[in-house]
Amino acid sequence: MTQSPPAAKPLTGIVFSKDRALQLDGTLNTFADCCREPQMVSLNIIYKTSAPQHMAQYLELRESYPEHNFIEEKNFRDDFLSLCRGAEYLLFLVDDNIFVQPFSPRDLLELLENHPEALGFSLRLGENNNYFYMADQNQTVPPLSATKHPEIFTCSWTSGTGDFAFPLEISSSIYRKSDLWPFLSRIEFANPNSLEYNLAPFRHRFRDLAPRLLIYRQSRTFCNPINIVNTVCRCRAGERREYSSVALQKLFADGFRLDGKRYLGFIPNACHQEVELHLKRLSPTTWPATPGGSPQAERKPANLLSDARQLKKIFLQQGLQTEAAGVYDKYLQTHPTDQELVKLFEYWENAALSATSSLPRIPRITVIIPAYNCAPTIGKSLDSVLDAFAFCAATMPIVNPGDWAEIIVVNDNSADETAQVVENHAAAPYQIKLINQHQNLGAGPCRNLGAEKARGELIFFLDGDDLFFEEHILFCLHQLHLHPELHFIQTGIRIDENILPHWQQAIENSVPFNFCIRKWCHDCLGGYPEGEAFQALRCEDAFYRSLLSRFFLGGRIKRKTMQHFRYPGNALDRQLEKFSRPPTATCSEEILSPAEAAAFPAIKQLMAKKTAELKKNFTRWAEKIKQTT
Repeated sequence: MTQSPPAAKPLTGIVFSKDRALQLDGTLNTFADCCREPQMVSLNIIYKTSAPQHMAQYLELRESYPEHNFIEEKNFRDDFLSLCRGAEYLLFLVDDNIFVQPFSPRDLLELLENHPEALGFSLRLGENNNYFYMADQNQTVPPLSATKHPEIFTCSWTSGTGDFAFPLEISSSIYRKSDLWPFLSRIEFANPNSLEYNLAPFRHRFRDLAPRLLIYRQSRTFCNPINIVNTVCRCRAGERREYSSVALQKLFADGFRLDGKRYLGFIPNACHQEVELHLKRLSPTTWPATPGGSPQAERKPANLLSDARQLKKIFLQQGLQTEAAGVYDKYLQTHPTDQELVKLFEYWENAALSATSSLPRIPRITVIIPAYNCAPTIGKSLDSVLDAFAFCAATMPIVNPGDWAEIIVVNDNSADETAQVVENHAAAPYQIKLINQHQNLGAGPCRNLGAEKARGELIFFLDGDDLFFEEHILFCLHQLHLHPELHFIQTGIRIDENILPHWQQAIENSVPFNFCIRKWCHDCLGGYPEGEAFQALRCEDAFYRSLLSRFFLGGRIKRKTMQHFRYPGNALDRQLEKFSRPPTATCSEEILSPAEAAAFPAIKQLMAKKTAELKKNFTRWAEKIKQTT
């Protein structure tokens, strides 16, 4: 199946959480049980912790829910606004939400679109809400007006009392981003409480324009305020010691989780209602879950191991030596295939601890991307490189990351918005250099032009529609550091297509984007071959890799550290049928087009000529190799 970048999800959910991993797990698992179209929702969790033990549990949740985006709070206002900025609709939740009835994001957004008089859609309100918990008093449900959906109604918040008089809140409501952004971007706030407090007064701006709220007849969620963790304002909450955040942290550590299915069908009498926690204990084989499936999920282990490293540092800073020593062991229990990556981390951690003078110098690198009509995909390709830069810089002793790594994009006279996407792409502290060609030359000449401008001692290549995984650059640099005698290093490639092992190996040995090469070796080869014959056969990559393997010493990393996608008309798409059949049968049936057949003899002659030329200069190369190694 052809892979394509995922479409943007119309509903951006933001969950606020602090020191309550067990309760947050309940929010997430009941959300999964009740949300009918989860593919329409991008759920983001902004979390904050006050102790390493809490941090460890959020990292486990991140592993259990790879489909969601976990963001450790750095600056709450900046973190929050960055999520809102690109959204169309916003859903706000908190970590003591429990979902009790199914709901449809598709229906919610359609009704919001068709009811401009509604300020938002509240999932916590319903005709069952006859009690106002925060004031400990009864409240009157306002009259409901029907919509075209039999279970959804509108009500007036301007004449409502209690919870029905609070249309702007952040615990279970959906809003149009365009309505809230003028106020969100102006007010000051440092946490969820001050956000809600400072946003609430702006409800009067909507009294005439949007005096109503959309609600289900019965609440779809409620908050279970069994404890309190904020220190900003004192809201009403339960005080049972067995439900304190510290007590629940210990239960989570023992493998207990909220049994969300016990709450399905429950009808709360208020937006906030204290109820018993129904817990279940996970078996060791299911705790924590191992992510997998999508390309994004398979990249999670690198992220998770990076978080484990951060947790280890926190434990060491707190003097918790035993806990620190067990962090990687616990990670490997669920990710045994990441032993190499763990060893790599430990190597550089030990190098930093045992360094008596200076740590080894990490060579500069340049990533070169030839781009032709890549506007829809090149942004993700650039992000993957920048993530790989950051992942590497967090592991190796790189003093000045901005000076250490660069990206050069050679725009091959694209007819789309490729240049604009690259120019507008944020990259700090790294540099993205854009070179615009005024005629289409092909990928090989573009790679050569990028190499001429490169400052790096090591060169990586990537196409504008493929991705590096976070660990790609780190693995390559680590192996070249351990084995200075190597001139290049190649890695495995993830390809989500039906490709036989022989062809998988052939692809990895011939493509231009899964290896790192010392720049002087690239220069000695004279770069990628150019000319009409190579354009006709589109074989400059295989030609280059063949010469590279013949004259230089290379290493191989089996781990798949990058992803190659199939797009209509690209090399993988053109040859997919061949790659799905044994090589002997394919070779006997393979038929070259007239243009390819005419170019083939010329390619063979050029290969022989280039090989002879390189052999003739080998003495000079040997001296260069000796000086380098």
